[in-house]
Amino acid sequence: MAEEDYLFREAREEEMNDVISLISEHFVPEATLIRSYMLNLENKDPSRLHEFLKFKSELAVLMISQMTSIVAIHKSSNKSVGHLGLLIHENKAQKDAVISSSEEKSSLSGFKILSEFQYHLSTLTKKSDLYDCFPNATKLTRLGILAVHRNHRKRGLSEKLLRKGLEWAKLNGSEVAHGTFTSWVSERVADKVGLATVKEYDLRDPKDSSGSPIFAIVDQNNLVSVKASFLTDI
Repeated sequence: MAEEDYLFREAREEEMNDVISLISEHFVPEATLIRSYMLNLENKDPSRLHEFLKFKSELAVLMISQMTSIVAIHKSSNKSVGHLGLLIHENKAQKDAVISSSEEKSSLSGFKILSEFQYHLSTLTKKSDLYDCFPNATKLTRLGILAVHRNHRKRGLSEKLLRKGLEWAKLNGSEVAHGTFTSWVSERVADKVGLATVKEYDLRDPKDSSGSPIFAIVDQNNLVSVKASFLTDI
């Protein structure tokens, strides 16, 4: 199959069930941050890992709930087989926004394990604050949840989704696009579309209230890269 076998566009409301299924089956089990979190749960308390895995679909909904979704549609099956999430945020609003653990838990009533994971992700997001790198930028677009169905990989879909995402960000008035990339494959694709590493952080650093690591190290990869670029440079 070639690129012309796919259509790239914003997801429609009636396609969101397909998108959620794609993310829960082809992103959640494989994303480095999630795998690191799950491995840590397994090491500490296997019952909590089982609880976490029961809510894969809920986690997918949580991750894209505030995002615009760009999808790759396989023309012959009319199924969503690729996804990129986009979130516009403004400099001051994002810098001042601090989501507390209690607020997150109330937004996910009944899903304590997910609210905890969301809190840890928000902590990492604050670590990747880019306003010191781009102090004059007023509007930025975060790129995230880059997922491709296993049966449609190695066909350039990730690169095409990122390029479509950058186009969308430009059209919607963003000056900077950025994303967190946790595998050498995703980093290589990000480099190809013109994103450059501006920060790195170590997954061994985040600790829970007792001082224990939140993430275990998988694939000997403990560094997470934040890549970004002015959209005028791409």
